[in-house]
Amino acid sequence: MADDEKNKQTKENKQEKPAGGADRRSLIGRLLPWTVIIVVVAVSAGAGFGLGRIFARSATPDPSDPNAPKPAAAGKTTPAENDPEKTLLYEDLPTVVATLNEPGLTRYLRVTLMLKLFQRETADSKAVVAGKSAELVNWLNLFLASQTLEDVRGDRNLRRLQMQILDAFNQVLAPNAKPLIKEVYFKDIAIQ
Repeated sequence: MADDEKNKQTKENKQEKPAGGADRRSLIGRLLPWTVIIVVVAVSAGAGFGLGRIFARSATPDPSDPNAPKPAAAGKTTPAENDPEKTLLYEDLPTVVATLNEPGLTRYLRVTLMLKLFQRETADSKAVVAGKSAELVNWLNLFLASQTLEDVRGDRNLRRLQMQILDAFNQVLAPNAKPLIKEVYFKDIAIQ
């Protein structure tokens, strides 16, 4: 019986030792995949950065390079210059004064817009904008009158207004077609 108890104790001790070793293995087994992932990401990022630096070139050719392409002669145009999609025009809209939607206070917003237009072969963009100028100004008056003081304060809000005006104007000018307006600029904006 004493021998049986000794055998049981030695078996239990042996079982406890592998359990401690198994904890170490499981810890290594758990950390190894994460370590490999971190190393692979770091090496990839470093390689991408290094290759980008090696293969990066300036967009302008070096003037001292004899093999560099010569700029186009005056009077000659490149295909990009002939592309009407690339030609840009500017059109001013009349100044719009709107009362802001502020309860208890009378606040005015005065805005003058400049539109950056694409020149299209199928239609003269300036003529289209001039023809629908009354609709654009009307929409702008209604839109600005629905804004509160907080809606027109700050850089983020003004950029949001520009994008909303751009989308709406393009929808008015050319619904379900390519946009005629590339960008909307605030020439003058004043809140009183």
